[in-house]
Amino acid sequence: MKKKNPEILDLAYHIFGVAKEADKPITNLQLQRIMFFAFGFHIRVVGRLDYTACTLYDNPFHRWEYGPVSPEAFYRYTRFRSSPITTCFTIKDPKLNHLNPLITSLLDIDGFELARLSRRLPSWSDWGEEIITDKYVEPYSLWDILRDFSEDSKIMRLLDDIGKRENIETKKLLDGSNMSEWLKLTPKDSIEVDIGSYLRRLEETEEIRPEISQNIQDMTKNLLNEMYEQGKLDGSKENCK
Repeated sequence: MKKKNPEILDLAYHIFGVAKEADKPITNLQLQRIMFFAFGFHIRVVGRLDYTACTLYDNPFHRWEYGPVSPEAFYRYTRFRSSPITTCFTIKDPKLNHLNPLITSLLDIDGFELARLSRRLPSWSDWGEEIITDKYVEPYSLWDILRDFSEDSKIMRLLDDIGKRENIETKKLLDGSNMSEWLKLTPKDSIEVDIGSYLRRLEETEEIRPEISQNIQDMTKNLLNEMYEQGKLDGSKENCK
């Protein structure tokens, strides 16, 4: 029997497993923001949109008033309201163990404070007026999250501090360069080829649908062109054509 790909709920189950092991309560408000921060921190640590990130993100986070929310997880545990979630499926995924120090630390932070932190990230704050006036805003794309967690901001330095401290699992993943440095030192065409080759391998093993692969490649091209055009990466406009 073919092993199923990880899904966004698997991240929630892993967080519950860490909370149970640490004997710490967790509310739905906390869960939503910890899921988002843990998912983004994984991308920050590995320095790219790897297989785990692409497959975990089967259902996107939505931009709600109090920050990012996974509707699939939120509505599953909404019956607990503001109380700690007491009935839940817990299973720790070894592929996510590098997130455990971050998750454990975030469990000590109030849900409303986590919401405040999440709303300071550009992917939420850039749409803040539309969100609070209840206008439609598209869900978070992988590239929204990648850009949030590739920046050198106070929030990212905070996550780096609490997420990488004494973490052997994370140190192994940090052998490669981080995303921002990789983008700066790699020609645009090579980045597109690397990502395209990786996605084709996933297609061949039926781990990703062709239409999703094509969407990711299109977004990659558009994002890189935008970043080069704005001078955020090394290279001239001519190199983008």
